[in-house]
Amino acid sequence: MVRQRAGWFRATGADQSFTVALDVPQAGVKDLSAAQTVAADYGTTTVSVDSTQIGDAFDAYRDRLGIEPVEYGEVALEPGAHELTLRVTGRNPAARGHSAGVDFLELELVDASR
Repeated sequence: MVRQRAGWFRATGADQSFTVALDVPQAGVKDLSAAQTVAADYGTTTVSVDSTQIGDAFDAYRDRLGIEPVEYGEVALEPGAHELTLRVTGRNPAARGHSAGVDFLELELVDASR
């Protein structure tokens, strides 16, 4: 399993992103999950690995500050360096901003044979 702290940023609008490097030690299909920050000023985000979106968009608007688990789905990765990008795609009409944050990312091996 690969677990990595990520970060947060205060986007001023849609189509802004930040990227973190991931070092994958073993090839295989991985389950990608995250603990994402939610709050009244947080936007809607997507997650991509090596420019390929994984899973659905996540609406991080909540009326209170918190952290929620998000399951993005499976991604096949070879060992080595990869890039994970969190992109703000918009915001809930009730949200006061476009901020985005990830407390940590997790890649768990599902199948080493693929």
